[in-house]
Amino acid sequence: MQNKEEELVPTSISNLLMQVKTAQNQNGLRNNQDYGKYHQYCKNRVSRLRKALRHTHHPKNFNADQGRITGDLVAKDTRYLLVQLFSVEAAWAYAMQMKQVQVNANSKKETQHISKGEDMA
Repeated sequence: MQNKEEELVPTSISNLLMQVKTAQNQNGLRNNQDYGKYHQYCKNRVSRLRKALRHTHHPKNFNADQGRITGDLVAKDTRYLLVQLFSVEAAWAYAMQMKQVQVNANSKKETQHISKGEDMA
């Protein structure tokens, strides 16, 4: 029986894009634009991949070069590419979540000013 992570290893760019789109649709970005949920999914996915690859960061023995993913590692196992891809996706989802929070905070302030009859300028 194969691990779930091993059977989803991409072999081409189109497979990578399809896998990202599927992950987005299944984890919060289909209808409701829940970037927080997708960010959490990506972080967990990176953690699971690192654990499966035995490429984790241990706080006591941390070395800056130890955590880097190079082309040699990707050539050995393409799951290292997924680690990088989902790290980028997690960062993007976090940025979009913060943007959404900022927009919502500004719109609440605007509605407060409008309801009090104050001038925004």
